[in-house]
Amino acid sequence: MNLDTVSISFPAQKNYALLLRMFASGAAASYDLPVDMLEDLRMAAEESYDCLLSGAVKEDTLLNCDLYRPDEKSVTMHMRLSGRSGSPLQDQENELVYAILSTLVNEVILFADAKGVFGIRMTLKAEN
Repeated sequence: MNLDTVSISFPAQKNYALLLRMFASGAAASYDLPVDMLEDLRMAAEESYDCLLSGAVKEDTLLNCDLYRPDEKSVTMHMRLSGRSGSPLQDQENELVYAILSTLVNEVILFADAKGVFGIRMTLKAEN
């Protein structure tokens, strides 16, 4: 069960990075996350956005982003480019972005197709 899902969609262009940071910070703050968790999620969102935009992205592509709580002690962010589909990467340990994100969040899943990474789902769990 997902609790309190918040979603946003905007053009997948570098100049919208500030909007993503504000969305991640604002939505996560509404969940009353500790400041250190909020900062980790914001930084992970920035790294993910850079990764998603690193390939050839069509001008009319949108970034769709959902932020939700799968349970009371964690928050999940799912970011994906519109118009693309594929499957989770099997060998994520070889991906630099996976290595970076793994230092910020507890779980990371990268989704890719023939054009590269198009989606990232990451979960951050509160420390007890």
